[in-house]
Amino acid sequence: MLSAAAAERNKEPILAVLRENVNTGRPLQALEISSGTGQHVTHFAQALRNITWQPSEYDRQSLFSIEAYRARYQLNNVMPAMHLDASLPYQYWGGIQPESLDLVVNINMIHISPIACTEGLFKGLEQC
Repeated sequence: MLSAAAAERNKEPILAVLRENVNTGRPLQALEISSGTGQHVTHFAQALRNITWQPSEYDRQSLFSIEAYRARYQLNNVMPAMHLDASLPYQYWGGIQPESLDLVVNINMIHISPIACTEGLFKGLEQC
């Protein structure tokens, strides 16, 4: 499992914002784009049990790390990680159906990825 100090530091503040802004009274579907190590998605899934999380990542090494976190925490509300290239059109985002998501989370991608990823992210979100 990979571990990022920044993810460890900011997971609680981000969770606090999610708790303030997300309906916890009904089942929800969430996509995390660029899940990185898997620290965030498993932390959020433990705290927000009403949300089924779909982690995704472009980097293959990170996909393995996300799966290691899933195995460690055995959370039934975290789906297997999928490969997602945000620079590609939405149709290539792993079969996510249009208007099927209640929440999309993206942390620590925009400032380190090519502009095509940011553009693709926002174009894809129009479909979610």
